[in-house]
Amino acid sequence: MPSKVETEKWKRQLVENAEKEILKLTDSEKFKSYLDTVAKFHRYSQRNIDLIYSQNPSASQVAGFKKWQNDFKRSVNKGEKGIRIAAPYY
Repeated sequence: MPSKVETEKWKRQLVENAEKEILKLTDSEKFKSYLDTVAKFHRYSQRNIDLIYSQNPSASQVAGFKKWQNDFKRSVNKGEKGIRIAAPYY
């Protein structure tokens, strides 16, 4: 389990990466892609939308590991990395 310092560093890096991606939205195609993400994840906070977009602009669904298994009847491939958000939405 990561230490509190490592966790804080990881969170800070995640937010910084999201901010960098948002600053790139001056290009109209990237802005359209961002708006598509906003439309898909309208029930998430703005912060989480920004985090989702910065990690995977083409994401279509975001859910926790157990939700994929139990609700969607999907398995997660070994070695796959998830999209990190500030707090899960249920």
